[in-house]
Amino acid sequence: GSVKMIEMKDNIICVGIGQEVHFITATGRLIKKYTTTMDIKEVLIYDNGNHAALVYRNKIEIINI
Repeated sequence: GSVKMIEMKDNIICVGIGQEVHFITATGRLIKKYTTTMDIKEVLIYDNGNHAALVYRNKIEIINI
């Protein structure tokens, strides 16, 4: 798929590809790949890069990174 959004915070790069998001270190190592059934609109990284809030059209989901 094509990249829909890229965000960076606390040396973690977040790449959103529709219903999938990849969390990557600033050096390029994959931390986590998360797949869902809905399109992700925005990702907010917080708690020193330990958690992320996935923002959908009508809900927000909190995950551990």
